[in-house]
Formats: sequence, structure tokens, C-alpha cells
Amino acid sequence: MEALTLNDGTVLENSHAIENNDKLFVYVENGSTLAEVFEIFIDPEKTKKIKYTRMDKAEITWRGYKRLMDVRDEEHGLITAMLKKN
Repeated sequence: MEALTLNDGTVLENSHAIENNDKLFVYVENGSTLAEVFEIFIDPEKTKKIKYTRMDKAEITWRGYKRLMDVRDEEHGLITAMLKKN
């Protein structure tokens, strides 16, 4: 199972992220609402370190993403967010 673990220990199961051009794109498919995802990712203390654990148990850690730029309800249970470092 894919999961994101935030700096404060919050774990978002069935979630993953992709880094591209100094932006971090987050995909949450765990039943969370738009409001819940917003509340999590608006807090820079939670997002300054994000660890992604892939299904094959490999891990990627991103640091410094503190600015929430976008949150969307993509329907069918998918909530997306985009973060920047500054």
C-alpha cells in the first residue's frame, strides 16, 4: 500500500506524491474530504517533511514544501493538492 507520512507523524494511506519543477503534487484516495486534506496541507509544520512509501516499500522523502497552492476534489474519491517550497 502506498502512503504519505508527514512531519508530525500523520499517515495518509492510499496516497502518493510526485515532484516536478519545484512543486509537489499530492494524490489522496483514502476517503478524506476536500476540507480534511486542506486542513492537513495548509499547516507548514506538517508538510515541511513528507515521506512517500511505495508499494514495493521503497521510500522517497521531500523537505521544505511549506506553501499550499491548490486543493481539488477530482471526484470519484480523489483529492489532489499542490505544494511549493516558498
